[in-house]
Amino acid sequence: MGAGQPFEIVAQSPFTLQSFAHVEQTSVIWLYWHDLDNWPHFRREVLDAFRYQHQRKLLWLSTLGQRRTIDRLLGFLTLLIEEFGEPCDDGYYLPGVLPMPKSVVRSVLHG
Repeated sequence: MGAGQPFEIVAQSPFTLQSFAHVEQTSVIWLYWHDLDNWPHFRREVLDAFRYQHQRKLLWLSTLGQRRTIDRLLGFLTLLIEEFGEPCDDGYYLPGVLPMPKSVVRSVLHG
């Protein structure tokens, strides 16, 4: 989850939901699906956001399921750049501080 991204709780949750913000003003909206029927444009935006999240998850799963190590590595780096990349004169770069230990990269490469 992140800023501006909806999420859905589909069943009784086994965990506690908490929210933390690092800005002066934060708004959280709690709606049920039938509430969205009153605002068709907003409903479309929420569904588009869910569709985008789902497509990104499928892309990550597809990339990590590649048989060849080089394909997993290139796909992994491409997705990292798309998600966390910062623009620069030569294209994009990955910031030096990513919340990812080496063990995560190792597990991606070795399947």
